[in-house]
Amino acid sequence: MSQQTEPSGDSYHWRASKAPEQPYRHAYHLALVDKIFLCRKPNPQTGDPAQVLCTFTDVLDRIRVIDALTRGIPKIMYLVGWQFQGHDSKYPSWSEVNDLLKRPEDASARDSLLWLMEEARQYHTTVSVHINMNDAYENSPDWPEYSRLGLIEHPGGVWDGEQSYLVHHTREWAAGLAQRRIDGLLALLPLSDAGTVHIDAFWVVGDDQEEELATMRKIVRYWRDRGVDVTGEGLTGTDFDHGLIGLVPMVWHLNVAVWQREGELRAEHCLDLPASLFCGGVDHSPLALLTGTSMQGEGIPNDQLDRYLSAFCLGTLPWQYLNHHQRLSIDRDSDADVLHLSGGLVSSVRSGRPLIHHGDVILRDGDDVFVPALWQAEPEIIAFSAAGYERRRWTLPPSWRSFPALIVREITTSGLGEPGTASVNEGSIELTLKAGQAVSLAPAAAVMLKV
Repeated sequence: MSQQTEPSGDSYHWRASKAPEQPYRHAYHLALVDKIFLCRKPNPQTGDPAQVLCTFTDVLDRIRVIDALTRGIPKIMYLVGWQFQGHDSKYPSWSEVNDLLKRPEDASARDSLLWLMEEARQYHTTVSVHINMNDAYENSPDWPEYSRLGLIEHPGGVWDGEQSYLVHHTREWAAGLAQRRIDGLLALLPLSDAGTVHIDAFWVVGDDQEEELATMRKIVRYWRDRGVDVTGEGLTGTDFDHGLIGLVPMVWHLNVAVWQREGELRAEHCLDLPASLFCGGVDHSPLALLTGTSMQGEGIPNDQLDRYLSAFCLGTLPWQYLNHHQRLSIDRDSDADVLHLSGGLVSSVRSGRPLIHHGDVILRDGDDVFVPALWQAEPEIIAFSAAGYERRRWTLPPSWRSFPALIVREITTSGLGEPGTASVNEGSIELTLKAGQAVSLAPAAAVMLKV
């Protein structure tokens, strides 16, 4: 690689523009971003064989159900354990798709994965992969070369009975091997079409943090120059001016440490950082009830996907609505925390109970939600209750108040249930929900045109 074509390792100063260095391929702050765990590798310490949790066929079935439960919200699903013999298997190589996951009718596991990536699009889902650029294992086909060139820094963790070793990012980049394995994966899978990849545990390796961060910025820019956004597990350190913000659109975890410095909660961070520039994932900070937080459904088994509904309705649904609006200010006192957003939207927390209202319209009251699905082409509101309620009256958004009635249908794993009708009286409707039930509401005329 010539000096002229090598990506820059310089910091990106995002505070002036509040925008990414290059436009992201996806609107992560408006999407449901999740992982699907496919396969656990063999454990040499216990003798346990590889464990398949989800084949490529199973993944499409899972995505179909999730799409029904989440009403077609744009989704990005990263596959964990897609390579070699499962998760954390034979890094630093990414050269082989896990044969245990293939469909019987396909010639190769790669063919099955390509099939999945294409078929998932009909369910509003982009499928990509979960990889690792830090770890290396002695049984990897790339180990001899990495060891010979001195690219291994020191031992890392022991994962599923195998000792990992950490790859020094700067030395790997200088040797051209980081670029080579990225190019190899892009040749193996159509990730430039998917537009995104998830790099697990993308941390500084070695003693020179500034040098390693500069190399990590080169790596992210290298991916991005090939049309692929990089998401990560978490931020590297708490330095907001010299990390990866503006290059990385989303991390899996917004940890408490990200939002604190020297133990003091810094509310200004969530005002400085528009969600469209940088978001989670799950926000583990106390501010999450104010700003909203998305969900993570990776641990929900395929036979319990009904649990996805409550996590979505209490997490991603209100979070996505809030992310359509600019955060303006936060008021904090002993009684309540209040976040003011554009358009008169207010999110508050009093005694641990969240409340979101947009003018005179209540969108969330504790674990009851009544939130417009803003991603839909046609008007739709999703209502959900964790505990259930009898004959609760909800004020409708102004544009809905002229409708004489709404069609109400239950949201289920197989799609929408049979339609019922709720009359609109003085700009509001009355609903009764069972515990854990969600319904879709739409103007009666709009629904009847589709039937």
